[in-house]
Amino acid sequence: MSEYKPEFVIWTSRYVEGWCTLLRPEPYEDLYELDYGQPLADRWPADSFSRMDPDRPKDLQLADSVRCPYARTVSTRLRAALEAAGETRLEFLPLAILNHKGRVAARDYWIVNPPYTLDCIDLDASNARWAGRMLDADDPFTACDRLVLRPEVVPAGVQVFRARFKPSLLLMRRALAEALLNEGLSGLAFGEPDAYRGLAA
Repeated sequence: MSEYKPEFVIWTSRYVEGWCTLLRPEPYEDLYELDYGQPLADRWPADSFSRMDPDRPKDLQLADSVRCPYARTVSTRLRAALEAAGETRLEFLPLAILNHKGRVAARDYWIVNPPYTLDCIDLDASNARWAGRMLDADDPFTACDRLVLRPEVVPAGVQVFRARFKPSLLLMRRALAEALLNEGLSGLAFGEPDAYRGLAA
């Protein structure tokens, strides 16, 4: 009997020696909006950039999915692969990358922003918990035993999305994640919902 695998995975990031890590995007200040599925295409500065992390001066190589603590950042090649998979609802916010000397290392990078959330988390099955009093009906939970999703509420054409009550996560269909890995796109990392406990991915 084959092992059951959930239909969706969590799009994460991981450190690999030699591959650059980015600092926060600039000059946009309200970066928290990237964690809540806010539409940003009409407000995002065309001259936005991120600097390579100065604490890792030897890490210079640019992956297709670049590690950044604030957003999933992708190359034009990875953007094209997502669009070719039929994902048409995503926003791709332009981002230049500056090297350790402050010079432009690349201009063809993008922040992936699904500008919506889906009510697709089974809160009871996940045993989701809030650290304090909820101030808003959509406040993200702070901990869970595991992330249990309701695949039946995700429209068939949606490949990458955010979830209500945990919009900082980017979720992806497993079939697409495997296809992207098989294409040899670099820097990609994915986590299993069963292993998620409510912290940042």
